[in-house]
Amino acid sequence: MTLTRPAAADLAQKWIALWNGDLALTDQILRPDFRIDFGAVVAEPDPTLIATPAGMAAFVHAWRSRGVEMRFALDGPPAVDEEGVIAFLWTVDIPGTDRRSGIDLVRVVDERIAHVWSVTGARAFG
Repeated sequence: MTLTRPAAADLAQKWIALWNGDLALTDQILRPDFRIDFGAVVAEPDPTLIATPAGMAAFVHAWRSRGVEMRFALDGPPAVDEEGVIAFLWTVDIPGTDRRSGIDLVRVVDERIAHVWSVTGARAFG
């Protein structure tokens, strides 16, 4: 099944909502064998331990529990290819810091996210 552009946009928006704290989305949008790889060093919690939707929910919860209000947003529409790979830019606003940007490459299998490669920048894209 080909992933449509509207379906890709919906999945990208739900991924961002997950990062904004809607942890109930994990079972809806992530495959049971979900994996994520970060381009930046993430010391704690250890992202190599994320191997399930519950692991991803625990990871996001740990980040959001640090008392820092983060707000993620999509930065334009995602691109999708015929193989079910989505690429999209995003931003994160954290009080007291400059806006930062990132890019996620997402492999979708059976309409759920199977693998994410996520790279966060030290500044916002122009």
